[in-house]
This record gives sequence, C-alpha cells and structure tokens, in this order.
Amino acid sequence: MSGLHAALTYRGRAWYVEDLGSTNGTFVNGSRIEGVAPAAFGDELQLGNVRLRLERARR
Repeated sequence: MSGLHAALTYRGRAWYVEDLGSTNGTFVNGSRIEGVAPAAFGDELQLGNVRLRLERARR
C-alpha cells in the first residue's frame, strides 16, 4: 500500500472509496475499481495487500 493509495469518504448518505492512482490497485469485494466506487457496510476493501472490512460502529 502506498502513502496516497485510496480515499474513503462519506457523501450524503453513502460511503465511497476512490483509488488515487495506486500501483497495486484498490478492490471492493474482490473487484478492482478505477476512480470512485460505492462501498457499504460489510464490504471488504483491499488496498494493495491490506484487507479491511467496512463495519458500523458498535455502541
């Protein structure tokens, strides 16, 4: 993962992940994205070889 690999933003009522021109790619649920893609709770994000899951905060 690079220093400026991807951005995760919340716009309106939805989350979006944006690849920022990374070399190793950004993936949502195993599909490589180009530019901006929606992300939802439960989705797996992969930035290079790092995997993350987007989950709701536990209260």
